[in-house]
Amino acid sequence: DGREEGAFEELRFNMTRVEQAEADPDMAFMRQEARGDLLRGLKYVQKLFNDEATGILNRALMENNILFALYSLAIVMGWYGNLFRSVVKSAFLEASRAQRFVARLPLAVLSKQETKTVELYFHEQQAQAAADQDAAAFSTRTPS
Repeated sequence: DGREEGAFEELRFNMTRVEQAEADPDMAFMRQEARGDLLRGLKYVQKLFNDEATGILNRALMENNILFALYSLAIVMGWYGNLFRSVVKSAFLEASRAQRFVARLPLAVLSKQETKTVELYFHEQQAQAAADQDAAAFSTRTPS
């Protein structure tokens, strides 16, 4: 029938109450003074609600951005940490392979001077690695 469904089918007024309200001087004063107050009040409430909602959403967005930045930083730091660990592990494996290779060399075919040169090289490498480890351990123990 073309009518929209609403909350009410029909509205009825108690006309005696309307007449009493119109006859009452206090109510007449209120109606006369409050002509635009309702709309202004609703607009003010709507503005407060919108301002509060905007503030909450802005704070939530900022916190979300911070959490995303921290998550991204943790992922990158973890990836670089794993990369560093694998490179160091690979370097130590290569050093041990080189030491095993040199240990298997028939040193009898080398001259005494060549043997001392090879031993001196590896002793220097071990001393340098130990010094680097001591320096790293010391730097982590000293407060910055």
